[in-house]
Amino acid sequence: MRKQLCWIISLSIFLVLPGCDTALVTGGKTMGFRSGQFFYSDNAVSRLYKFPLDPVWEACDKALVDLKASSIEKKRGISAGKIKAIIQDETATIAIEYVSKDMTKLSISIGTAKNNVASEMIHEKIAQHLADLLSNKPPL
Repeated sequence: MRKQLCWIISLSIFLVLPGCDTALVTGGKTMGFRSGQFFYSDNAVSRLYKFPLDPVWEACDKALVDLKASSIEKKRGISAGKIKAIIQDETATIAIEYVSKDMTKLSISIGTAKNNVASEMIHEKIAQHLADLLSNKPPL
């Protein structure tokens, strides 16, 4: 009974904090939430982009050039792809996944310690390249 009460209280607190950064560790896996949105799992920072897969892939390429990445390995399929690179002596892994026609999921993990701050920085670079792509898009 006491264990169930602890779970209920923990879950209630977890649900009350949707406007805050929150993390949950279960069975050795970590999941994080920011402002009510899921943003990392297994130490990979994830975001959904309202763009098709191809422009997101292109923005990832440009971000890696900006960051002077080396040893770049790309593996691309129809609905997903993965890019591995070395950025300032850290291994970066970028996983790109088709969600829908105009939605792509992008997950980034950096190094063995999984540097979330660096992952966020790369997301910002990618988002900037996507914004530049929108501003250069001719009107319909």
